[in-house]
Amino acid sequence: MATSDATTDGRSAPTARNGFSWPAMLLWLALPLLLIGVGWVVLEACGVALPTGGRPLLSFCPEPETRDPRLTVLGDEQGRERVLQDEWERLRLAMMAAPDCPVPQVQAPALVPPATVAEAPPVLEPAPPPPPPPEMPLPQHRPAPPPVPPVPESLAELPQPPPPPLPDEIPEEAFEERDVSYLQGCWSLDSDYRLREINSGRITGVRDWQMCFDANGRGTQNLTFDNGVQCGGSVGARFEDGESLAVNDLDEVSCSDGTRIFRREIDCQRTREGSVDCTSIQPTRPNSGAEVSFSR
Repeated sequence: MATSDATTDGRSAPTARNGFSWPAMLLWLALPLLLIGVGWVVLEACGVALPTGGRPLLSFCPEPETRDPRLTVLGDEQGRERVLQDEWERLRLAMMAAPDCPVPQVQAPALVPPATVAEAPPVLEPAPPPPPPPEMPLPQHRPAPPPVPPVPESLAELPQPPPPPLPDEIPEEAFEERDVSYLQGCWSLDSDYRLREINSGRITGVRDWQMCFDANGRGTQNLTFDNGVQCGGSVGARFEDGESLAVNDLDEVSCSDGTRIFRREIDCQRTREGSVDCTSIQPTRPNSGAEVSFSR
């Protein structure tokens, strides 16, 4: 049996056929569209877009072409921090492995006793001066003081001891000590020495012959011949091998008449009796020779 709904105004309301309802259908269609819109917004945030302008459909948030410089600086600082941490750890391990430093020995300062201050002596008041002695009457005539002996003006006025006498001949000590200082002073030479001129053959004897030496054996000589000709030159004395004393001309002897005497060598030997024998020769004249003696 069929049933029907009736309104109070006598009109009938629409009814669904076989249970279908348009409002419900519209709600079901709106839900997928809403989900598609939400999903499209989310996919655009991740780079999913239609191929427009030559771009791909899926880009998936491409990485920017330039890197932020702040990230580079941050990476460098982090790397430097790691290097410093590694160096600090190495130094810490090295300090732990190193031997302990010896403790320096500090000497305690020497204790100086405090200086003692000597007490100042008490100040004494000077004693009053003694009363002056009574005045004695002075004599009318005072005695004259004794005379003072005169003082010499210089020490040269005092008598000087005489110098020791020089030996008359060359002393034996000169040969023993081989010391030419014993010859110091002037000597007279006695000799049969004669001079013969080469050109004329004239022979002239020696009237006077003197030599003077210093402490080193260097000296001068002066000869005067019978004809008045004077000759002079330098000489030198030295001790040679053994006990031989050589007194030689240092050069040819020049004379006042323009002539020259060939260089001579005087050889002195001490004899067993203690005397000294000297012989004068000319090395350039083999047959020349004369006996010579030294005396003061």
